[in-house]
Amino acid sequence: MGNAVLSKLGRCASASLVGVFLHSVAWCNTWIVDVNNGAGAHFTDIPPAIAAALPGDVILVRAGNYSAFTLNSGLSVIGQGLVRTSGNINLSSTPGGAVTALCEVQPSSRLNSIRVTGCAGTVLLQGLAAAVVIDASSDVRLSDCTTSPAPGMLQGLRVTNSRAQIVQSDFAGANGVDGTNCGDGTSGGAGVQCLGPSRVHFARSTAIGGRGGDALGVLCVPFAGDGGSGLSASAPFTGGRLELILTGGGVGLAQGGAGGVAPGGFDGFHGQSMLLSQNVIAWTSGMGYVPSAPLLVGGSTLIVTPTEEPTLELIGTPSPGAVVTLRLRAAPGVAARLNLGATPIVQPQSNILVESLVMKQRSFDRGLVPPSGIIDTPWSFQPGAPLGKLLIFQAKVTDPASGLTQKSNSIEAIVR
Repeated sequence: MGNAVLSKLGRCASASLVGVFLHSVAWCNTWIVDVNNGAGAHFTDIPPAIAAALPGDVILVRAGNYSAFTLNSGLSVIGQGLVRTSGNINLSSTPGGAVTALCEVQPSSRLNSIRVTGCAGTVLLQGLAAAVVIDASSDVRLSDCTTSPAPGMLQGLRVTNSRAQIVQSDFAGANGVDGTNCGDGTSGGAGVQCLGPSRVHFARSTAIGGRGGDALGVLCVPFAGDGGSGLSASAPFTGGRLELILTGGGVGLAQGGAGGVAPGGFDGFHGQSMLLSQNVIAWTSGMGYVPSAPLLVGGSTLIVTPTEEPTLELIGTPSPGAVVTLRLRAAPGVAARLNLGATPIVQPQSNILVESLVMKQRSFDRGLVPPSGIIDTPWSFQPGAPLGKLLIFQAKVTDPASGLTQKSNSIEAIVR
């Protein structure tokens, strides 16, 4: 019976999908960038394509090496194959209401990073392998990202004065530098650093601190570097607190880096799993903390939510004709719904920890969460689904006994 229900929902999903896509196809252009100027290409580099495109357009980039670029309007840039740029990728000053997406395009060198600055609209970052810096931006959503910090940036991800959601991603801090000739080793970097009056939702992701540098002197007593924190957060006492929502879904992890070794001196200390200092409040559910519980200083607060917060996961790649799975993890016995739309929002609701993150156009009853704590929903994309089109999912669960309502992270499915 369960399979029959899922099959029926999959067919309903496919039918509703057509309506959502038709709503946006009329005004969207698609541009193709190919460094080799292959069949169908409009440009051989990314910056000229951006200059020609209008808000809402999609830029498909074929495999190759390209110039660095800046996005400051609502465009989607999607890599097809191995796409690399020669410098930083900047997303800056996008207007409110715009949706800007960067998928599977990243700098070729660890010296460069992806930087999101002063964006009033929604920014989507997906399938990236680079250090990421977010500053003064209202709605940045990362998924399936991994980071390899650049030599001048200790953190894998840094969020300052922004609202950010991180889903199904892994961040590692830079390792410290070894000391030689009686020099001390330097400390490792944090996997994720959050600063200022930010709000950060960390779902089904990992943050691992970098290892401290060794101290290799023999005829002296040097100090090895300490390991970096998996996740560190701090905010000034004036100007607004920093809020963290940590929903691990059983796989989330904050792990401090190992301390460096000093054979003739003092070994470094292991980094904290999570360090909350000064005007920070964090809610945690389903997270692992290694090697020890989070450290709170300066009046920070950590709240373990009494009921597991739901998480939503995307399994598979959204592409024309594909079937993906949306996996909801939530407390057994709660009633679940899956909401769908094409427009991102950030709308707080009283007594619900996570905001509404999609303007709902469809809603599907998924019944009660079984004892396994998992509900899988298949979703079919039509063979003719336009590349670059966006669907947003968010789950809502309600406890039939207490009436407690919770919302999951959102999933942004960009067809590619």
